[in-house]
Amino acid sequence: MPMEKTMCELFAGVGGFRVGMERLGTGWNTTWFSQWEPDKVNQWAHDCYVGHFGDLQDMRGEYHTGEDISLMDKNAIPDHNLLVGGFPCQDYSVAHTLASAHGIEGKKGVLWWQIRDTIIAKKPAFCIFENVDRLLKSPASQRGRDFGIILACLAGLNYSAEWRVVNAASYGAAQRRRRTFIFAYRNDTAYGRNMKEVTPSDVISQRGFMVQAFPIVSNTDIVNGTLGAYATDGDIIRISDNFAFAFDKAGYMHDGKIYTCDITENEIQPILIRQILQENAEEEFYISEDKMPKWVYLKGAKKIPRKTKDGHEYTFSEGPVAFPDPWDRPGRTMLTSESTLNRSTHVVTDPGSGRLRLLTPIEAERLQGFDDDWTNSGMPKRMRYFCMGNALVVPMITRMGEVLDVIMENEPSKGEGMPLSYEYDKHDRRDILRHAKALEGYAVGDVYELEEHGKHREDMLQYYAEKCIQGWTDDEGVFHRGDKGRIGFLVQEVYFDEPRDNEAQADLGAVGVELKVSPLIYKTRAGLKVKERLVLGMINRNGHLPERFCDSHIYNKCKLMMLVYYIDETNQGKTPFQFPFYKSAYVKIPEVDMAMIEQDYRYIRDCVNEGRYSDLHEREAHYLSPCTKNGGRAFSFKPSYMNQLFNEYIDANNLLYDPDKDEETYDIIRQYDAIISDADELRGHTFEEIVLNRFKPYIGMTVTEIRQSLMEPDDFEQWSSRKTIDKAEFARTTFAMLGITSGQAEEFVRSNTYVKTLRVNSDLTMNEDISFSAFEFKELMEESWEESTVYEEMVDRQFLWSVFKEKGDDFVFHGARFWSLPQEDEHIIHEGWDDIRDIIRKGVKFVKDQKEDGSLILTKRGKSRMLNNFPDSKNTNPKRKEYRLCKSPKAYNKIISIRPHASLVYYDLKSIGYADTENPRSNGSELPNGDIMTKQCFWFNNEYILGQIQDMFEE
Repeated sequence: MPMEKTMCELFAGVGGFRVGMERLGTGWNTTWFSQWEPDKVNQWAHDCYVGHFGDLQDMRGEYHTGEDISLMDKNAIPDHNLLVGGFPCQDYSVAHTLASAHGIEGKKGVLWWQIRDTIIAKKPAFCIFENVDRLLKSPASQRGRDFGIILACLAGLNYSAEWRVVNAASYGAAQRRRRTFIFAYRNDTAYGRNMKEVTPSDVISQRGFMVQAFPIVSNTDIVNGTLGAYATDGDIIRISDNFAFAFDKAGYMHDGKIYTCDITENEIQPILIRQILQENAEEEFYISEDKMPKWVYLKGAKKIPRKTKDGHEYTFSEGPVAFPDPWDRPGRTMLTSESTLNRSTHVVTDPGSGRLRLLTPIEAERLQGFDDDWTNSGMPKRMRYFCMGNALVVPMITRMGEVLDVIMENEPSKGEGMPLSYEYDKHDRRDILRHAKALEGYAVGDVYELEEHGKHREDMLQYYAEKCIQGWTDDEGVFHRGDKGRIGFLVQEVYFDEPRDNEAQADLGAVGVELKVSPLIYKTRAGLKVKERLVLGMINRNGHLPERFCDSHIYNKCKLMMLVYYIDETNQGKTPFQFPFYKSAYVKIPEVDMAMIEQDYRYIRDCVNEGRYSDLHEREAHYLSPCTKNGGRAFSFKPSYMNQLFNEYIDANNLLYDPDKDEETYDIIRQYDAIISDADELRGHTFEEIVLNRFKPYIGMTVTEIRQSLMEPDDFEQWSSRKTIDKAEFARTTFAMLGITSGQAEEFVRSNTYVKTLRVNSDLTMNEDISFSAFEFKELMEESWEESTVYEEMVDRQFLWSVFKEKGDDFVFHGARFWSLPQEDEHIIHEGWDDIRDIIRKGVKFVKDQKEDGSLILTKRGKSRMLNNFPDSKNTNPKRKEYRLCKSPKAYNKIISIRPHASLVYYDLKSIGYADTENPRSNGSELPNGDIMTKQCFWFNNEYILGQIQDMFEE
């Protein structure tokens, strides 16, 4: 079966790429698009696009097509095999990120990086991009640098590319519009493998994509070049700093090598201006007599004396522009300023009246190859011209689509052509990696099919049947719960041919590699995250753990792991056999992390060996935790730790172990500053002792005194000139005492430790509650308690309170404290969580807030302030009006509450006929009954937290 014709259109404008591909009538399906005009209230182009094609949801069922693409989680973009987009020629230069010398940072607003991020996330088989012709020569001070950066990015992502500067009129269009088109393809596609065998000369002159779409008569000699070392981001920075190259109108890049030349186009008859003109246009388009002299001046030749800032005199000159534009030629390049009093604006002779006039919006659409009145969607006429000036020439897209159709017919669908196999060398770590990475692009069901069509072992086919993973209802109506844990066993036992009950040693014992198959999940806004902790083996309640960590079987299991990730897409309506494999990689735990893990092992060892099994809790561990499993406890890596490994290494394609060299790779990459950089620091002290000792010298000092002791005199002088201490300064001061210059510490992120500064008033009250992550109502309803976000963020984690007390105009630091939720309070949070879910399940009640006299309370925008029946201190108190208006069915919880997370409200309450949808839809979350209300999050109530630190203020 040929590859599915799916397309994603970025920077879509009014849909030129989509129009061009759909005109082929060959089944192209657009899965998603993005169009957003910065700093514009009215998104005319987006509205025009939606008017013709309708809007499209992302993979989470949300609509973000009309929002800033830089804020979009690229993993949530629906899958596609063709990525297209016309992006502007900008300054693509890059620099190192502040957080990591290994990362790159482009200038804000540069749209190429959004394309690059989309390619990284979605790995489309093919890409077509459009840009201005000067892209190849930009910037003037370093010719070719910008295009070199683009090619280097593509090469580093395993793509090859062709480019051509195309004059649309040469290939039958109505406009002499020159644009650079880029065609990129993944090297592991069937097309990519075939093109490796074609010489660069033949790619450009005979067999390549561009020459088939845009035939040529001849080409000049090919000039060779190289991008140099291109595969890593650091090398892209060197290209940004040093690269220059004379790119010509046609070219090809493969494996970092450049081939370019000039070409002569094989021209065909273009559409002439007279063929697109309407007769007897409306009066508003004609040039009035009083404006005619200005038009004549603008279109005429000029020689104007001018002077530079330093006094140098020179003559500015420009030749004439045809006035009016001749009927027997195609149009000139149309700009966004078309129709304004401008030298570049077309002026034509009306075929009916013979008078001079501007182009009509329909004629502007015809110049670009769109259907008549395509932009007549309610936008002002001025915007119709603007949108056409920004658009591409549609017939050029159709020409390229014809060539791509042939390529797609010969391109196997995902997985075809490279069938899964049982075969690999269990004694070769390099071949183990190859075998694991061969899963990428396949789905779980493909491994099951391998067994069905291969060895066909009946016991395995029964054990791994999809119903056993998903759950099923038998003939008597009894539901049997599924077991998604069997996905990992399926990969291990079938694909890697290793038994699933191997607890004592590494799964691939011949080479000491522990195989772990783990799920990822799309989290709203957070993007692709690990779904759960990584279990390494059960903790025997009655066993005896070795005294030394290096003698334990856990040490051997976590020394070197092969991680195979798949994406759990249950929330997108997919079944387990449809879950796609995402990435596979070796992970060798860094030395400093192993020292932290060793401390965790000692804690678990002591609890087990001393008969204190019931004292085991995840929140007491840093990275290696004793999680609950099957009624007992198991060794596991925390989700927070695995997320950091995933983000910093695996998803960023950074190796932690190189099987080719059989060694650890280069420097550890850290997204944040680390408190501990040397594993030896952890030999004689616990992590908590090290952290609290860092704080001790500052206890009793004011914020001002602390900052003075830590800052350079000039910096402190500037800092102290502030009139007040802002809220964020307390957090900055806390991390500064720890020697951290960034806004977070690596160890806290990896161990899921919540660092919070608590500001206590002079009368020992506290104003602030402590908020947690925003959630989606539907996701909340699907969670079980011990896998819930509330359990992870409030119960099963450690907190570090940094406490300041008000003293005059300043605050005194009273110390820091590691804190975990007391076990006896867990049931209170659990009850509060259940109460919220019960209210959601039965239907949230909404009421418009009122004053005591019964009049409505309105916001500054004139909208009603809404009440709901989630329990809080007001609607559970009979003395409050909120209790009378919207009484909660549940009691007030002394520890947690639920409140709005978004500062901008969003309501679409069909159940009561009320809407407040002026703010972005992303500020709302859908309830099970279809109502949408402002996003919520859970909070720790301040009275409760204050009670936990009260003793810090006792003399």
